[in-house]
Amino acid sequence: MTAVRPPEFFPRPEVAALMLAADRLVLADTLRFSRQAAHNRVRIRTDAGTQWLSVPREHLGRPVPLDQLPVVDDGWRQRHLHALQTAYGMAPYIEHVRPEVEALLSREWRSLGALAVATCEWTHRWLGASCEVGVYLPIVLRQLMVPRADDDAAGGGGGSTGGRGVGPAGGGVFDMVGSTGLGRNPA
Repeated sequence: MTAVRPPEFFPRPEVAALMLAADRLVLADTLRFSRQAAHNRVRIRTDAGTQWLSVPREHLGRPVPLDQLPVVDDGWRQRHLHALQTAYGMAPYIEHVRPEVEALLSREWRSLGALAVATCEWTHRWLGASCEVGVYLPIVLRQLMVPRADDDAAGGGGGSTGGRGVGPAGGGVFDMVGSTGLGRNPA
């Protein structure tokens, strides 16, 4: 199964479950930002209950795709690192996780989409999920959904991927643009 969904800032458990169940996960960072989604926020547990960690974004006054939405540097990185240290500083195995989370949060990100993709990829790796993870490109979805007339005429099997298939044997769309990152560097 190929799942297509927008990236989330440190994905929720249901997205993590999807990573474990899917054969491929396409992170659609070209979708528009939604205030109701988890593109720029995550909830953590603390001694006092729950706390939201939100990445501030630039308010542009118009709908903007995640991969073009700038992150505002207002000190959020240090606040997030402090909140995570306070909440999970004594957790088992934190010494294995902390350096990578610090590195993720300390980088300068060109867009909210790039940050969300990076945290999804980090989650995928730490889960040990076997699915392929890639970043959405418009051509990928078009090839998944629209049969090409020249394939039918050439006897290529028709189908939505030009007769190549998307299974492990056929390669398909992911082989066309690379199995991880789909030909684009999210950073």
